[in-house]
Amino acid sequence: MRINVAVATDQNYVRQTYILITSIMEVSNTEDHYYFYIMADKDVSAKSEELLQSIAQKYLHACIHFLQINEQRDKQIKTAGIHLKHITLATYFRLLLPELIDEDKCLYLDTDMVVCGDIAKLYCTPLDGYELAGVKAPYYHNFADHGKEYCERTGIPSMDQYVNAGVLLFNLRCMRKNHFTQKAMSLVHQFFPAQDQDIINKLSYGMIRHLPLKYNMPAVYFLNWDMELIKSVFSGDEWEEGTSAPCIIHYNSADKPWKNFAIPFADKWWEMCRISGMFHDFFGEAQDFFYYHGIICQQPLWKCSEYSGQWYHEIRKYPEIYVYGAGETGKKVIRELQRHQISVSAVLVSESDTRASEIGGVRITSFSGQINRNALIVVAVSVAQYVVEIKETLFQKGYFYVYILRHI
Repeated sequence: MRINVAVATDQNYVRQTYILITSIMEVSNTEDHYYFYIMADKDVSAKSEELLQSIAQKYLHACIHFLQINEQRDKQIKTAGIHLKHITLATYFRLLLPELIDEDKCLYLDTDMVVCGDIAKLYCTPLDGYELAGVKAPYYHNFADHGKEYCERTGIPSMDQYVNAGVLLFNLRCMRKNHFTQKAMSLVHQFFPAQDQDIINKLSYGMIRHLPLKYNMPAVYFLNWDMELIKSVFSGDEWEEGTSAPCIIHYNSADKPWKNFAIPFADKWWEMCRISGMFHDFFGEAQDFFYYHGIICQQPLWKCSEYSGQWYHEIRKYPEIYVYGAGETGKKVIRELQRHQISVSAVLVSESDTRASEIGGVRITSFSGQINRNALIVVAVSVAQYVVEIKETLFQKGYFYVYILRHI
């Protein structure tokens, strides 16, 4: 059987793309023939293209094709405003697939994934009467107003079919018939909260088939997510299969396994990283995170329940204490520490932050990397994406006694 798989990448994600394709081939049936269509940004080097082409030499039932984005479409995509920091322009290339691939169907995959099971069964999902198939995105199915405001902002008729765009089985023939790409290109310059994911759900509404959770199992579902929310969207059996035997794992939070060894399913990605031959490259870049999660996070403070007596006892052992974040969460932490007679040296903020000069008598200052390296820095920020960025900044400057609040 011929299986068409499409991915989009830029230079920053070439190695992750190599690992993703390796994971597909490692668990594939050699009787199936895989045709990988790579939509590469112009910054992808010739050496990187050679690396990806080498997969076909290792796996004889794989073919690698690089798709060319014409100048007109490239200019149109560049009008898209990227406001989500973990999204790149390359992700918009998937909107072009009906034009780029002259086949009846293809499976699109994000590159921050690893495949653990044969995707042939997924590929055989019937798409008669559907433009695409994907896995539901729980957050978008649980708005307090049933998504009325979101629908008004985006033009999506209803949120009842909304899917995550990381794994999409495209009915290319149907999409061409409906002029999907032309319609999508007329929308890319407009603001959409979830970028091109909203465009896909808007244009294909009424023609979306839902896939089981195991075909797009996001690691983020284990990171402080409301389980009642998730289980209101997926059945118990679907959740059990997705968590115990996922076919495709999606690392769709700001935390990625190559940066954080502690996130769920990180071991699956690192094992495939080893098989691909890229372990030493990634591990060399991730030594700070290994030290933090393997050494620092094993110390008593990180094992305590937050705001417990033992927690405060451990905090007092540090020569200085700083709170990173001047929002409501930071204010709460400062109040709690002061209530237990624990002094806070300063509140740290980014250089671009222009808040008040103090909180509860504690001065607010831009983080400059001039504080005691043995000081404890409590990160009191509620947005996961910002937490990752703050952690990376602190590690780069040699600060590892970083405590990230688990219960915001």
